[in-house]
Amino acid sequence: MKKIVFIIFVLITVVLDAQEFNDSFFIDPTIRQNDSTKLFLRIENNNFFKNDEYFGGLTSGLTYIGTYIQPKLVYQPYSKIKIQAGVHLLKYSGLDVFSKVLPVFSIQYNPKQGIDFIMGSINGGANHRIIEPLYSFENYLINNLENGAQLLIRKKRFYLDLWLNWENFILKTSHSQESILGGLHISYLLFEKENKSELSLDFQSIIAHKGGQFHDADDILQTIINTATGLKYTKIQNVGRIKSYGIFAHYVTYNDPSPLPQLPYLMGYAVSTELFMNTKYFRLKGGYWSGEYFVSSRGNPLFMSVSDKDPDFVLPRTELITFKIAYKRQLFKDIAFEARFEPYLDLMQRQVEYSYSFYMIFNRDFFLRKVK
Repeated sequence: MKKIVFIIFVLITVVLDAQEFNDSFFIDPTIRQNDSTKLFLRIENNNFFKNDEYFGGLTSGLTYIGTYIQPKLVYQPYSKIKIQAGVHLLKYSGLDVFSKVLPVFSIQYNPKQGIDFIMGSINGGANHRIIEPLYSFENYLINNLENGAQLLIRKKRFYLDLWLNWENFILKTSHSQESILGGLHISYLLFEKENKSELSLDFQSIIAHKGGQFHDADDILQTIINTATGLKYTKIQNVGRIKSYGIFAHYVTYNDPSPLPQLPYLMGYAVSTELFMNTKYFRLKGGYWSGEYFVSSRGNPLFMSVSDKDPDFVLPRTELITFKIAYKRQLFKDIAFEARFEPYLDLMQRQVEYSYSFYMIFNRDFFLRKVK
């Protein structure tokens, strides 16, 4: 049955992606040659309220309310080089202190149009455009700042995001484990018809590793690998109230090649399909998920076969119907408001989980002066 569902969705795949569901949270990393020798103050800010009402055995609900802000200086000494330096501040409401105060620094090289190499603070979080079972949206609210190295290729027919996020660095004297998260997202345009429809091949992968040569003897080496392979057909409709609509299909895998596996399952897989539609102000997505023995290191726990709150609770087979609706309003050029409601129907637990959220986003560059 699962194979039949997958084949049907692949054959009729018609997906829109002219507007990504999470594009309110994207940061454009483009180097603009006209900004050479210019110094800017850039402010990136998101004020958020997200309430997860989860009641099943896989995970507990949690409320995220607060703000993050990144003030930073942006300087382009040359037409192909951009340097950024600032601070990342994360403050949850109800706490008297900042949860995170981290330095931000990156240097970006643009050897050719559409190709960028970034070292330091990379263009991470929601910008990776990874599906929810592999990379939960909550990562954006908890670990928004990523540091490491990144290669971005953005061409008409080819898109690549290859990155390494060094989450925890260790020395010989360290008593904690090294933690590394690597990722890859590739999209290749198979065909295009009159700029109104596109068929693309999509591949995503997340690899999470904990270990290091200097870890304590009691620490266990762990590596978790997830992939998602699918087709995406983009249909854009620029007349009427409906701007675009379609279907998205992925075959998702899980593998644990750790020397001494700690999870109850070593391998798993799932089929993920999503239908969605965009209007001027609303974005809607409806999805079906069917998985067996699936685990993900950074994905939404609702899609997994193991619980993050009870080590004895497992769900070998997972089956969900998902729905998402987002209302987005661009209040001003640099200020956007978004409200969301996201219910999940867990067919195996016969449980309805849901979340609702509100966001006020401010991103702006303030020109300071020319520096030669």
